[in-house]
Amino acid sequence: MKVLYWILLWSSLYLSGMSPDNRQLLVCPSRKATVQAQVPQTLKTCVFCDPEILAKNYIICENKENDVRIMMNKFPYFDFDQGYHLLIMPISHKISFDEFSPEGLAEQLKIAQQIDSKLYEDAYSQGYFINLGEGGGQSVPHLHSHIQAFMENPLPLPEMIKHKDSLTNNIEYAFASAQSNLDSLENVLIADRKTNCTKDDCYACCVIAGEENDDKNFVIFRGKHNLVCIAHFPQIAAHIVVIPYNHSHTLKDLTSQEFLENIQLSLFLLPALKEYTQKNIRQWTGNNIFIKSLSALCLQQDKDDYHLYTSIMPRTTISSPSATICQHACKLDFDAPNLFIYLKEYMNNYSIS
Repeated sequence: MKVLYWILLWSSLYLSGMSPDNRQLLVCPSRKATVQAQVPQTLKTCVFCDPEILAKNYIICENKENDVRIMMNKFPYFDFDQGYHLLIMPISHKISFDEFSPEGLAEQLKIAQQIDSKLYEDAYSQGYFINLGEGGGQSVPHLHSHIQAFMENPLPLPEMIKHKDSLTNNIEYAFASAQSNLDSLENVLIADRKTNCTKDDCYACCVIAGEENDDKNFVIFRGKHNLVCIAHFPQIAAHIVVIPYNHSHTLKDLTSQEFLENIQLSLFLLPALKEYTQKNIRQWTGNNIFIKSLSALCLQQDKDDYHLYTSIMPRTTISSPSATICQHACKLDFDAPNLFIYLKEYMNNYSIS
């Protein structure tokens, strides 16, 4: 009977996706990827804190004084030799951005800008993003952000399949390459000049920033370096953008204060977006914060035309239909004027220095 009991227990745990110690949820057996259970964390249960687990990871560097670690993503969103997918995180265990001081958050963002600057000349584009919540794709409840650098042109699906067995498509190759390219981050300086560049034909950002009719343009808030606006071409319900006044195509050209305020505004909006989404759209499951940054190998015309901005996208139980992603259709499955009033009132409480 005892043997039968344990067989039934293990079977039920496997089918429900939980390991018996409540530590991990099995997502995809063939990928061997796991999502950590959302339980109170200790040093022994967090995969980004456990020394035994960390010893098997691919850590680029650690700065204990500034509480920053850079690590390879063992399950990148593209092939290993097409670019770098890196994780930036505090060494100390943090599960909420409320646990960061402004200085601590600034150190995390500084690393992202240094990586963007270091890889700029050899990349086509880069992306900085934060996944929050299960619906947002967060797999470990130890706060971390992602930075991707696309060093090669994307492969079409048939070529990707053929390429899977390439001798360079492995994490050891990517790790050695990333270490070589990021060996002197401490020498990368971030611009400290105050810039306020504008481009007359940049409708989506510069023209809106220069106009005075904020109500017409759904401009929710104007900070010192950035404005907050409902996206004019939303890709998802309640899509919000945070736009630097500085017309730049790359993250590295923002000053540290411009970038810090941008992310502080984004993080400040998250509780309000969650509450609004839950009450007025559909069940909230997470958030994504995303910035696309163009790099040197991208066409010069594309760089000239592009205005870097941050997207804040609440995730729900229903994925966006394709029509909302192509940007030629603006699917208004939310009440934009009502969201505008709600968030504008909420931003009256913004007081981050």
